[in-house]
Amino acid sequence: MVASHYETLGVPEGASPEQVRRAYLDQARRLHPDLVGAGPPDERAEAERAMQAVNEAWRVLGNAGRRIAYDQDREAPAVRAAARATTVGDGFAFSTGSLFGDDIEEIGRAGRLVRALPWVLVVLLLAGIFVFTAYATAPGNSEGVRCVRPVAGAAEDVGCDEPGARVVITEVREVGLCPEATEPYQPAELDSALCFELLRGAPSG
Repeated sequence: MVASHYETLGVPEGASPEQVRRAYLDQARRLHPDLVGAGPPDERAEAERAMQAVNEAWRVLGNAGRRIAYDQDREAPAVRAAARATTVGDGFAFSTGSLFGDDIEEIGRAGRLVRALPWVLVVLLLAGIFVFTAYATAPGNSEGVRCVRPVAGAAEDVGCDEPGARVVITEVREVGLCPEATEPYQPAELDSALCFELLRGAPSG
């Protein structure tokens, strides 16, 4: 059985946003592939898979709107099962699936589309920001590129030719807002998150 996002972060379903954030930071410090270093390839691959699962759990649970939608989707199968069999009169049961099932599904799809519309606009806005920042000049860097070295949850500004340096594509409010084809990173000392350029050969998500 696939673990839920709550199980991935190790928090109860009623956890507060701060509990979720602390759990994410703890997991990120423990599992980040950069901390594995030059270990065995299978160990690094496992760390990368675990980190991807932790990042996805934070992307969903770290955002109030996505967390509500996730919780509703998890409850939906039980609600649909209860709606398909209803007892009437002296114990006669009938299935509502053939009468109302298609209509319920259509309403559910329409509701999901309405909920998704604001996020589509957010994604488009973030894509515009990503394009802009890709060509903008970073402060204090004449080449327009900022590089940091992530170490134990911190982010140290270094030259891009330094060992372990990562190229920062953009900086956002939370890791869940990093554009696709980037690697999110949450420095412990910052309220904002950094979006790294993917390493060559690394999966894009």
